[in-house]
Amino acid sequence: MSTLWKQSLARMRNAMLAWGLLLGFWVALVATLYPNFAAEQEALEVLLQAYPQEILAFFGVSRLGDLASPHGFLHVEFFSLAPLLLGIHALLVGVNLILDDEAKGVLDLLMAYPISRTTFFAARVLAAFTAMAVILGLIYGGLVLGAQLGDIAFTLWEMARPLMALALQWWVLFALGLLLAQVLGSRGLAGTLAGAYLVLSFFLTGLTQIEPDLEAWARWTPLYYYPGARVMTEAFDTGAVLTLLLVGVVLVGAAWLHFLHHDIRVHGEATPLSWWSLWRAIWFGGEVWPSKSKEASRVSRPR
Repeated sequence: MSTLWKQSLARMRNAMLAWGLLLGFWVALVATLYPNFAAEQEALEVLLQAYPQEILAFFGVSRLGDLASPHGFLHVEFFSLAPLLLGIHALLVGVNLILDDEAKGVLDLLMAYPISRTTFFAARVLAAFTAMAVILGLIYGGLVLGAQLGDIAFTLWEMARPLMALALQWWVLFALGLLLAQVLGSRGLAGTLAGAYLVLSFFLTGLTQIEPDLEAWARWTPLYYYPGARVMTEAFDTGAVLTLLLVGVVLVGAAWLHFLHHDIRVHGEATPLSWWSLWRAIWFGGEVWPSKSKEASRVSRPR
């Protein structure tokens, strides 16, 4: 399993470092600029009063104090957008984790080795989780460096707390992308649906601050349970944490079960037939779409 883990992680290396370094640089820059922002609070108060209150509320700014505090500034300038950006990474990793090899005609060859499907699946998921941890570690390093340069009095634990909240968001969105890819058999379709859900979640959560009637719908999105940088000074919502963990486990478990029992294509991706095929596959199992290559290979069942 360690060999599979290392091979999978090596494939993610470039993207992992690029995402981590760019986001780490961004948060370090934001933290470094905070003293300049704090020194101009009176002028910024006049400026903020001219802004439409709806825009400020969308990003979680209900009063100047929310933005004037270090954690409020970090939330608006970085942590309010971080789940959207990390969500894109999570969906890309989840959608391509296994389906990319299947589309390239590599997966059936890998399954010819004496490894079980469960071991293969677990190694890939563990590699993805490791990549996420490295990205968050680089962001954490950038935040610590920026806090030192910007003379922000946060403890190491306080700076780690919003990153833990981001990890939960990544976990759920990764699991969603993985499941959609397994069920639909098409990277393009799975990525489109998951990406649309992510964008809808982002806007719906922000609009809830303006129109509370949307809250009933926002509860079905992971971003609704995301506290952002406010968790630096507030306690975690235990119920929200457990909910996100459980949802991710269920989605990954469903993807694993589908991977155990579906036929692996020799090459190519699935071609959509109809929504009836999708509904039938979800409820009764089996393939959602036929293979584009018109070739399919049933590999051995899990050992």
